[in-house]
Amino acid sequence: MTRVNTTRGTRRLYLAIVALAAFAVLATGCDMSPEAWDSAVSVNNEREARGLRPLDLDKVLNEKAQAWADQMAASRSVSHSVLTQGVGDNWRVLGENVGWARSSGEMHQMFMKSPSHRSTMLDGSYTRLGVGVSVVDGRLYTAQVFAG
Repeated sequence: MTRVNTTRGTRRLYLAIVALAAFAVLATGCDMSPEAWDSAVSVNNEREARGLRPLDLDKVLNEKAQAWADQMAASRSVSHSVLTQGVGDNWRVLGENVGWARSSGEMHQMFMKSPSHRSTMLDGSYTRLGVGVSVVDGRLYTAQVFAG
């Protein structure tokens, strides 16, 4: 009987996913903050854990999400953007999650505990993702933009 070290196997899988995602970011020219990167990885980890295809990072969606996160941080308020603005025309369906928290992990947990935010992250019709995070006074204002 062969015994598999699941901790080592899980760690290797995680590192492979992170390396692949890093390559995807570099290959697409996406420039993301560490907090935005953490958010994108968390979304794809949730999707993969449920057998869903991971989302491709999209430069245009990242730019829209970052601009909106910056706007929310500047106004110290959370609201949805005009979703069709700044996303081009290469989409059939769009979605957006917005919020603020003290860390990217806390933001992710808040999104996962909200049925509407969770359903957006896990919607199989989305194929691409953009994430923006702007930090002001210890608050991470986060925008996730989904397209399919």
